Amino acid sequence: MVNKCLNIPIRKNPYEVGDDLGGVTVNKKKVIFDVFFREKPAMMLVELKNANDAVYASVLAKQIDCTYSHVLRFCKRCKKQN
Repeated sequence: MVNKCLNIPIRKNPYEVGDDLGGVTVNKKKVIFDVFFREKPAMMLVELKNANDAVYASVLAKQIDCTYSHVLRFCKRCKKQN
């Protein structure tokens, strides 16, 4: 599975780093990304930044593979923080 926004493979264990031997590729971008950000909220921000028009919460939830209620909660937190 590949993350659409960052074009990096998503692994079950995000800290698993392989080498070029045996078909496993090195992907240090994903490891660094996970160190600084939680995946779903960060992907929401990336999707919102890359959007050309208004984005529906239900569409955003599908794009990042999370629930509608999580998207709403995140948006409310952002609005509260201004």
